[in-house]
Amino acid sequence: MKYLLPMSLVLAVTGAACSDPDPGTPGPMAGAAGLGNAGAAGAAGSGGMAGDAGGASAGTAGTGGTAGGGAGGSAGSGGADNPMPTMLSQTGLYSDITAKTLSPGVYAFEPTYALWSDTAAKKRWVYMPPGGKIQTDANNRGMEFWQFPKGFKLWKEFSRDGKVIETRILQKLGDGVKDWYMVAFKWNETQSDALALPDGEMNAMGTQHDIPTKKQCEDCHATTYDNALGFSALQLSHDDPTGGMTIAKAVELGWFNTAPPATGYKLPGTEVEQKALGYMHANCGMCHNTFSNVFNAKTSINLWTRLDQIDSVQKTAAYLSLVCDQWPGVNDKQTPFPTECEPGHATGATMDIKDLSKAKRVVPKDIANSSVHHLMSTRISAGATSQMPTIGTEMVDTAGGLAAVEAWINSLAQ
Repeated sequence: MKYLLPMSLVLAVTGAACSDPDPGTPGPMAGAAGLGNAGAAGAAGSGGMAGDAGGASAGTAGTGGTAGGGAGGSAGSGGADNPMPTMLSQTGLYSDITAKTLSPGVYAFEPTYALWSDTAAKKRWVYMPPGGKIQTDANNRGMEFWQFPKGFKLWKEFSRDGKVIETRILQKLGDGVKDWYMVAFKWNETQSDALALPDGEMNAMGTQHDIPTKKQCEDCHATTYDNALGFSALQLSHDDPTGGMTIAKAVELGWFNTAPPATGYKLPGTEVEQKALGYMHANCGMCHNTFSNVFNAKTSINLWTRLDQIDSVQKTAAYLSLVCDQWPGVNDKQTPFPTECEPGHATGATMDIKDLSKAKRVVPKDIANSSVHHLMSTRISAGATSQMPTIGTEMVDTAGGLAAVEAWINSLAQ
């Protein structure tokens, strides 16, 4: 249920959901950005999973298509000469999928702050092609927005109720921003392999876990700079005694054009403050960041942590955009965003979307009048008219994220 709510309904109800890409922009598999050689116009792609015709018409998302070449396209997306893999065993994750032996160069990793997925257990892996470099830009984008090279891959496995259900792949097709292929693979009953499901599946394997469609993957990941959400400087800034990928290991392997500090980054404040800021970064920041249509058109909340603004909690964009009443709304294009909150103004930033929830985003020591807490505590699947996050969940993370944000709100000075 959680992924397959109609996005038109979610947008109408909340007004703050992760937005689709600009409808006049071809999807990430369209046109010359596709893999391999062009297919003949109308030639079949890879079982409908390789994206629309090579040059999707303006306003077409370029997902889940059936053609290899297509009108207006100079190169097909997974045309007949080079189809995208239809089985997980073809993606390069495992050298022996039966034994679950990882391929050379594939590393496990864990983010510092995890995305809540309704109790699903997850495993994650990363692959960097030989000579590949992550492009960092600390001066303009900030070290928290990375650009990944062609051939870079991320996988994430989901298990629910003791069953391994799906493994998703994000594969970079070119060096440009947002040039990705992504799809989910559903594991078979014998757990010997997994089949690509570009159309997704609700309540997979008799569980409450929904496998997202290819387009839903693209829509959600398109809301940040270069699509990868959980593989970043902040998320890799921890020790991993099992030998998994960390920021220190990535620096040692030479994965950057300009490397971040091998010691990584740490959120400011107390443990209570770090838990809340980290949770909102991982679970809300993918939509609420300066590269998202949500931030630029729907609400000015900014929860993706800038690593040049972590000297104190009060200087983080999360604190300022939630707590400080001097933070401008989305329609105020004249007032600059404050870098600190003046005394007497920590009364709660005003909600952009009226009648969605409470009037203020976060009111110190007042969870009953804090919209963020209210929206995190509700689910549309339980009869509510709005929720946050808007997609990907139908269970409230009561003991984790909600408790962390509640403790933070109650700790804030008035």
